[in-house]
Amino acid sequence: EARTIFRKPQALYNLATVELNMGIAYRKLGRWEKAKAAYEAGIAMFRDLDRPALQINAMTGLIKVRLAEGDKAQARSDLQKAFELLPQVNEENTRAHWRQELEKLKRTIENA
Repeated sequence: EARTIFRKPQALYNLATVELNMGIAYRKLGRWEKAKAAYEAGIAMFRDLDRPALQINAMTGLIKVRLAEGDKAQARSDLQKAFELLPQVNEENTRAHWRQELEKLKRTIENA
């Protein structure tokens, strides 16, 4: 019964947002494994909800964790996936914002 509740789009959105926020908190605490798990859960849920901007948001956090762990190759791979999602972001200002954020991360990876 509980699983049925979380299949509803609003409940899934709320849960995905919690996962994103947990990822942020764990990243700030340096708890990389927990941060990755939370971000990955949020990414999957936002994908299921067809919310590419929020998926990119969670992906940027995951990329930052990868960089903190020194996993430049995986950070680069995740960044490429995030760039590939940009055309799916319908709102122009939101798309421009995430393009700018991804470009910053790209420079960070190149300079790491």
